[in-house]
Amino acid sequence: MSILKVPETHAVPAVILLALLVGCLPVEVVDEPEPRPVETGVPEEPPEPEPVPAELPDDPQPEEPLPPPTIPTVNLTEELRATSLVEVDDQIPQGELPDLDGQMHAIRDVLGDRLTVVLFWHSGNMHSVVQLEDLARDIAGPLSEQGGGIIAINVGDTPEKAAEAARKAEADFLVLLDPDKSYFEKVATERIPRTYVLDAEGTILWFDLEYSRSTRRDLEQTINVVLAEQPQQ
Repeated sequence: MSILKVPETHAVPAVILLALLVGCLPVEVVDEPEPRPVETGVPEEPPEPEPVPAELPDDPQPEEPLPPPTIPTVNLTEELRATSLVEVDDQIPQGELPDLDGQMHAIRDVLGDRLTVVLFWHSGNMHSVVQLEDLARDIAGPLSEQGGGIIAINVGDTPEKAAEAARKAEADFLVLLDPDKSYFEKVATERIPRTYVLDAEGTILWFDLEYSRSTRRDLEQTINVVLAEQPQQ
């Protein structure tokens, strides 16, 4: 093999020599970067969650039946109880009183076949007049159909005032007069209106000595319980 000799007198330019050397070196190939995805500005929807298996409920326990309703308890303060001369389980006092036409009636003789509501009232007492109206409008009719009755005993009015108040209330039941309070004084010392529910023999099952929403609710509950316990014959 012959070797090219370069005359010493003729120097090879450095640029040419560098080019020759570079051409002999291996060239490193650099991979181009992968293009980035174009952002569209629309957020990607999150993946749907995997369904969670529903827990099977325990075997349902049978609901316990509600206890049957009972006659409400009469709760009075000592002061109010002191005004009552008869209590639950006592007999309503015997007595005779005239009606609006002057005819006399023995209390025990005019009781209903199954129960009787007895109201002591006065025309000048707003609460007792309202109760008289409520009894006439909502209770007297259905109660009469089921073997019950209402006796409204007016306390302290003249026969004319009692008759006028009973007419305005449309009280289509027995109204008795106690103008001198002689019969009322066998039952209580004061406080009107007073309401008593009696059984067929005149025993007091429940009573109250005011008239309010709770009084009406307890009165209706007492009536329903007594009628349910004593089937109509």
